[in-house]
Amino acid sequence: MTLDGSTIKNMDILANNHDNTEECSLFKKINYCTSSFGQRKLKRWLLSPLTDIKLINERRERTKALTFYSNEIKEKFLQIGDVERLICKLTNMPRTVDLKKLLDALKHSLDLLKILINIDHSFFKNEYFGIRLTEILCSFESLYKVEEEVTAISEDDPIHVLNKKFKTIQNSLNKYLERINEFYGLKGVYKSLNKDLFQIEVDTNCQVPEDFRMVSFTKNVKRYYTDELKRLVRTYSETEEKIFQAENSLLKRSLEFLLKDSMFFNELIDFLSTVDCYLSFNLFNNQKEFNEPEFTFDNQTITLKGLVHPTYLDFIPNDFSSTPN
Repeated sequence: MTLDGSTIKNMDILANNHDNTEECSLFKKINYCTSSFGQRKLKRWLLSPLTDIKLINERRERTKALTFYSNEIKEKFLQIGDVERLICKLTNMPRTVDLKKLLDALKHSLDLLKILINIDHSFFKNEYFGIRLTEILCSFESLYKVEEEVTAISEDDPIHVLNKKFKTIQNSLNKYLERINEFYGLKGVYKSLNKDLFQIEVDTNCQVPEDFRMVSFTKNVKRYYTDELKRLVRTYSETEEKIFQAENSLLKRSLEFLLKDSMFFNELIDFLSTVDCYLSFNLFNNQKEFNEPEFTFDNQTITLKGLVHPTYLDFIPNDFSSTPN
């Protein structure tokens, strides 16, 4: 059943009729949710109350089952925070600090799932989420380390592959200079000016081979390139740029790897929000004595005695009886 706008307003479901705030609303009264995503689901539940007796009794049973573990569960929800909004935030504006918060939240979620396994009710003994979340976290931590910055651990990561290539190119450049100096009897050194990297610098009066092309000079030195050196320098610059790009995309790549199974995270958040709603009902029930109605099909009469209003403490108790025509 879905409540219409007039009913929602007249019955003070989400806000009161006096100043349109949550004070003295039904939501305010029964909301003991610890997480923001739990509160969002609780509002949806209030706007679509159950009418199926089987589902009503099922919800009651799950609410009661949390009693022994309610404090532990509440503490874990406080540590988890609003993981749903955090994922949305990371999707739109990735930051390392938020990625670390998400990893911590997922680890606390895993701890919560381990607590729920102990509850004597089939709904909470859902091993699927715990197993899958463990796999995701283990896979992520085998590839990335997140502290103040994201670090790639896997040797197969583009950064490590490119760094190995970069070192090989540096060695090739050093060996090339040694070979040139030894073969031609030079005392050349590398000199980098602006974008002209690794120019071979020699004294002005030094004789060089014909394939040396002068790039720059001063009063005392001349600087040269060769075709082979130019090729090495070009590869060096390209690899350096690729490393820069790989480092800049590391946060994005790590986040995409973590959240690639978006369907699972939607299911996980939906499950945890449901648990938080049951916890809210459980904590609300423990605040005040109440009678739990039993539904039967023997007759269609509803009789309520000493009926009070859940949101107004000064409401005068009264009796109610309904008999079908």
